[in-house]
Amino acid sequence: LKNLLADEFFEFGSSGRVLYKNDQLENGIGIVKMTLSDFEIHPLSDEIILVTYRIFNELKKQHSLRSSIWKIKDGQWKMYFHQGTPTEF
Repeated sequence: LKNLLADEFFEFGSSGRVLYKNDQLENGIGIVKMTLSDFEIHPLSDEIILVTYRIFNELKKQHSLRSSIWKIKDGQWKMYFHQGTPTEF
């Protein structure tokens, strides 16, 4: 995870909390069982992409919409922003 997240990474979590890279690495992300669907990549430029998808958390029985912004830096894709938004389905 440390290698995928940019140093400037932050997240608007589905919990409603704002998290930063160090929060993620110190507290961990835990183990969950999720189903991913509707994965799409939306190029914003040659160096930046927006990724969108849906998640179903099988343990919590919770659906959410997810989006993240990735930027290529020194030949490697890094995630700069992520958002999880709870939804009914």
